[in-house]
Amino acid sequence: LIQDVNNCQFHAWYPKFQAVTFKSRIVPLPPNFIKYLLEESVFMPISQKPPSSSGEEEKGEHVENYSKYSFSSLEGETAKILAGMENGAFIKVNWKATKDAIWVVPLLQFTSITQIYQALQCSEFIPLNYIDCYKACKDETKEERATANDQLYLVLRKWHNLKESMEFRCFVKNHKLIAISQRNCTQAFSQLEDNRAKIIQAIDAFYNTIINKKFESKEYVFDVYIDVPPKNRGWLIDFNPWNSNMTDPLLFTWEELNGMKPEDVTFPLYKTMPSEPKEFTKSHPMSKYKYPIDLELATGAESIEEFVK
Repeated sequence: LIQDVNNCQFHAWYPKFQAVTFKSRIVPLPPNFIKYLLEESVFMPISQKPPSSSGEEEKGEHVENYSKYSFSSLEGETAKILAGMENGAFIKVNWKATKDAIWVVPLLQFTSITQIYQALQCSEFIPLNYIDCYKACKDETKEERATANDQLYLVLRKWHNLKESMEFRCFVKNHKLIAISQRNCTQAFSQLEDNRAKIIQAIDAFYNTIINKKFESKEYVFDVYIDVPPKNRGWLIDFNPWNSNMTDPLLFTWEELNGMKPEDVTFPLYKTMPSEPKEFTKSHPMSKYKYPIDLELATGAESIEEFVK
């Protein structure tokens, strides 16, 4: 349902769960920001236009692009927020992060508004997710879509160097945790099997104590980070819709998940990558969003950020 998708927007759930997730700030984006994201070329707004070295007025297509948009207020507020985050921020917009733009900003660790503009414009996830966010919803009609919330928000989350091995995707059906998948499906982590019982117990306790029936939807997906043993404390990362168009089932399939009956589940099904995968292998989900290193070398740029500029 459209309401279930809206429940998973960051600004919708963060106030209720901020005590168990990473410190974040939410900034409303101007109404014309989505048009900026949908532009075919990558360019900075006029408020970020560097002064001409010659002092003469520049001409050309890139200058026309510059003049279309100005987000001075957004830039001022974002700069203040970044200044208060010692190690920078991880960013997202409503539902999705700019993970496919990691080639623009290494580690997705943002320290400037320029990096944010570059990643948002280079990301395919952000505009496509905005356009297709309600696709596959049972109640998607022109009338329902017209009343949906089209406000975009920039979310700046305090950056943490998390261990990818301890991130998990959890599937909830009819208010019951039915399945858990390791989130990084590109490699095996032996500790996930060695500590299987403790991890399942920690996630199940986190769900039943913190999330169960406090999140408005009956069916949804949430991502959680579990501190390495012996702490085993859970940290909420995000919520995702129970929607094949928006959420990757990772080591499961949507056919498998939709076929599971909550009343038949005693303990959540737990899947990790096998140490010696035979039939099941999965490439890194961001591998197709990389760029040829030859392009950077040909320009003499010392970094990808300089190359993008």
